[in-house]
Amino acid sequence: APSDACAETYEAHPDCKGKVHVANFGVDSELFHPAEKSPEDFRLVYSGGNIIRKGLWYLVKAWNELKLQDGLLTLLSTDQYSTSWRTASHGWVPDEQVPIYLRNSSVFCLPSLEEGQALVCLEAMASGLPVIVTHETGAPIEDGKEGLIVPSRDISKLKEAIEYFHKNPGEIKRMGANARAKAEQMTWSKFGERVVEICEEVASR
Repeated sequence: APSDACAETYEAHPDCKGKVHVANFGVDSELFHPAEKSPEDFRLVYSGGNIIRKGLWYLVKAWNELKLQDGLLTLLSTDQYSTSWRTASHGWVPDEQVPIYLRNSSVFCLPSLEEGQALVCLEAMASGLPVIVTHETGAPIEDGKEGLIVPSRDISKLKEAIEYFHKNPGEIKRMGANARAKAEQMTWSKFGERVVEICEEVASR
């Protein structure tokens, strides 16, 4: 399984108990890297499809209720999602442009209801962004260190997390640096090494 969150769903079945191994995905930390200068205003970014399991509706609802005067929500790959408060919806974005949007943002948010492991969370972390995520995203973070973990479907907690970063730019910098450091350790080669390690362990039984 690509994450602890994903592994938990398998482990819940009696036939899989004790048989699930985790191999976290990797990220290209050279392609995805921090910007030389942080944006002056507060920019929250989301990247993902406009489908129920991504939890976009909850993010848009939280954002519209907050009404941050100096904030901007950027939506990528969302089929021109319509919102009512300071939102830039770009629809489908070419892969080569995603790193640019990420590094020119302040905080990344993905309030998914289910995932395996959302690669975009690792891409945002490699871009030097703290992340606001649900446990279900499978993001390899520690709450309060590389970002904030909120319960899925909880608009109130989502608003609190967004507002926390808005009011504490120093925390954006601190957690963003931690996120980048974590992402640098999660290479695709390490993912491959872990898969080989799991295969060898299983084959030796």
